[in-house]
Amino acid sequence: MSSESVKLKPQNDWSVLKISQSYEHAALEAERYLMKCKERAKTRDGYKKLHDEHVAKYYLYNYLHGRTFLESSGTLWSELNRLLSSPPSAPSECFDRDWFTTCYLSYVRGAMRGLEAA
Repeated sequence: MSSESVKLKPQNDWSVLKISQSYEHAALEAERYLMKCKERAKTRDGYKKLHDEHVAKYYLYNYLHGRTFLESSGTLWSELNRLLSSPPSAPSECFDRDWFTTCYLSYVRGAMRGLEAA
């Protein structure tokens, strides 16, 4: 599982639009790949974990883009902390709900690392 973080701009170059677009791009890429994994998981069990991982990535980044908490790093950090302590329930499309949650939390931590690096 990859816990890559979306690259954010340094604080003095904070752009809500660019940050939102980077999260939206990450969500769309995750969605594209999870659709491939879903199809391949019908015949290969190895793709089930990849599917659930990309569902988690999609859920996080799709949720993050276009939100008012992107106005500042502080409000984004607060929301990421909230998500870390209260992740969403795994959707019914997941093969392994515990794996979804593990991946989701890993992506939240990755987003937090990206924010810290900015």
